[in-house]
Amino acid sequence: MFLLPLRASDKDRRRAVGALKAGYVTGRLRTETFEARLDVALTSRSRAALRTLLADLSARYLAAETILKGRPSADPPPWATLILSRCNRDSLIVGRSRSCEVVFGGEAVSRRHARFNCIGSQWYVTDLASTNGTWLNGRRVRRAPVTPGSQVCLGDSFLDIR
Repeated sequence: MFLLPLRASDKDRRRAVGALKAGYVTGRLRTETFEARLDVALTSRSRAALRTLLADLSARYLAAETILKGRPSADPPPWATLILSRCNRDSLIVGRSRSCEVVFGGEAVSRRHARFNCIGSQWYVTDLASTNGTWLNGRRVRRAPVTPGSQVCLGDSFLDIR
């Protein structure tokens, strides 16, 4: 089984356009590049295409210790990078609820979607009976080991594992 790309919403496209504008204003994008990427952002049909479009602009690293120190943003991104090697906890809950250590705003993410826990030196992801399931590298899992380079899909949000 493979994971189909999720359709980009108008909100996703607005976020992408905002990131492109910020990249242009701060000088990270030239005018020609900005215009070309803007066209792609406005016509993209999948979130994966938007992620690829913005990958070099602003890495959205959500190191676990950073999330735990401060409050999550009011409008969490639909994708992030979780750096488990920097985590100072043995367990992290990921979901839509503000009580989770890693918060996503996606409508398809359950309030308490998944748990990452460390046993020895190995991290595992465990689905917490979420509605839309937890996917690891395109395969639905209940519990599975995660390694750097893995991609975890939680409903309509993505976590790249580092």
